[in-house]
Amino acid sequence: MKIIWIIIRWIIGVMFCLTSIGGFANGDIGFASFVLSIGLLFLPPVSKALFKKKSIQNTQIKKSKEKSTDDLVSVASRKVGSNTTEMTIDLNEENLMALFKEKQKQREAEIRNFNYVPMQIQRQGIQLLESIHILNTTKSFDTLIGRYEFISNMYDDFVKASHNKRYISDIQVAIDQYKSMYYDRILKDYELQLLVQPNHENLTDYYSNCLFNCFNGFYKEQMEQIENLKRDDAKRRRKEKVIEIADNTISEFDKNGSDNDRFKPLLSSLREIIDNLDSRERKSIVETKQMNNPIVINPKSTFELTLYNANQKEIKKAIQILKDDNIWNKEKDLLPLFTAHNIKCKEIEDYISEYKPQYHKFIEQAKASSDEYKSASEMDRLDIENEFKEEAINNLYERAACEIDILFEGSEIPETIDDELIQEYGFETISKYIGFSYRKDKIISNWERKEFEDLLKADLAISGSDLPNEEVLFSQTLKTLNKIAEKEEGHFKRKQKAVDHLKENPKLLDNIGKHVSTRSMFKIKSLPEQFKGIDLEKLSASWAYVKEYITLLTDTFRDSERSTEDIKGDKSWIKEFRVEKHEDFTPDFICQRARKECDKKYSKNRPPKLPFHVGCNCNLRTEI
Repeated sequence: MKIIWIIIRWIIGVMFCLTSIGGFANGDIGFASFVLSIGLLFLPPVSKALFKKKSIQNTQIKKSKEKSTDDLVSVASRKVGSNTTEMTIDLNEENLMALFKEKQKQREAEIRNFNYVPMQIQRQGIQLLESIHILNTTKSFDTLIGRYEFISNMYDDFVKASHNKRYISDIQVAIDQYKSMYYDRILKDYELQLLVQPNHENLTDYYSNCLFNCFNGFYKEQMEQIENLKRDDAKRRRKEKVIEIADNTISEFDKNGSDNDRFKPLLSSLREIIDNLDSRERKSIVETKQMNNPIVINPKSTFELTLYNANQKEIKKAIQILKDDNIWNKEKDLLPLFTAHNIKCKEIEDYISEYKPQYHKFIEQAKASSDEYKSASEMDRLDIENEFKEEAINNLYERAACEIDILFEGSEIPETIDDELIQEYGFETISKYIGFSYRKDKIISNWERKEFEDLLKADLAISGSDLPNEEVLFSQTLKTLNKIAEKEEGHFKRKQKAVDHLKENPKLLDNIGKHVSTRSMFKIKSLPEQFKGIDLEKLSASWAYVKEYITLLTDTFRDSERSTEDIKGDKSWIKEFRVEKHEDFTPDFICQRARKECDKKYSKNRPPKLPFHVGCNCNLRTEI
């Protein structure tokens, strides 16, 4: 069958070729050429010559791919426990060497078959020297990237051409022409080496140097200009531009830079420059108030926190609680320390001092510009104010994950409001007193007596026979009141009538003890005369503020420790870092800075330092 098909192809091919001769004779060149090409394709020797080379190349590529996957690496796994699997990865050295030799042969074939054109080498040699000069002198990051891409596209031709015998003489011609064109430029040895002895690794090292030189030139130029700017917002925007270029420089180094260890100090210095510029110009409390016993609780973390305003013993207790992984509810253990000793955190105080004025200013401006608010009733105004507060929070550049209205408004209450009470009664007793103070004028029942023991001992509550009979009666159900009055169930339909009847018959009051356990009934007393000036509502609001304060501290400390751990170790497998904002999961939580940061791509050599601010709930995501 194969022989028959070959004979048929010969017949058809010869017929098309003979037909084309007639076309050429009649002057129909286009049609004749088309028929001739079809006839030649049908001839077996021609088609074999055309398609044999491609078939061989495809076979070699297929074999190479097969070797580069299954034959090079062997993976084995075995179960070593109920939930554990052990995986072993081995390299096949024999196949690996075979693949290496095969690739070497392919490279030798590329060099051997390279189409060497002297004029082209001379022309490209001049272009390469011009581009190398631009790489070494430019301060524009975009120019640097574009020029390096241009060099990369043609540099392998120089590597292949360098094996040709006349390469050096042609390159010398290019160098001489370059010198005559740019007589004021002095060629350096490393520039000549890139052309005379072309090598990809040397080019990568040179480009890495140029990356840092380019940024340093740009940085110096920008800092000089920033010094001459008068407006703070213009300075801030210029610094943001410098940080952006620095981030792009690190990203480009990750992608195309050298693995040489000598560039690590340059990377470190670049990160230091960014860190210095990236710190937002926030007025620190240190400038306005001397800190008492400051202690950094997490030195060298991604977000350092400083506690102060108490003796070191109490601050160290707080630090111990923060660092103890066995304490789940840290807020409960920290609240007594912070209320009793008025411990403060510098970073939270800085946050409040920066954003509280912005928060109140926004609300006041919204009130002044709202016709609805001006004409609204008192209760409607409160409702509108809550809407303004939410808008004000959403407009903050950095939004802390807490009840910001409680944080800002509670910070205005004097921190010493509870000092005398805690000193007199202790934190636990006052904590219970405030917890029950909202029922100060009523009998409290259905509580175990042990919850009130401290209050009874401190004479801040009464129980049992000390309770007024009338108040005890009004705390009972009608069913119990009828029993005390020795009446049938349903006799009294209203409590007032039942109580009036019992007051008119004092002997019946002896029945209270038969039907009611006054020992498990309590009433909160008013504070003694010496503490009459203390506003319990403000005190309660102050403690709500301290709880939010502590929540901010514990969350920020936890996230800084986690982030510090996440960016440590080997990052060779990581492509880049991204920031994931909380708004992606909770649309109502809007943070302007998070929106800005999540649009960026962070180099693996300069990951973002989370948290960005106190109460930051952004997450770090790795791209591989």
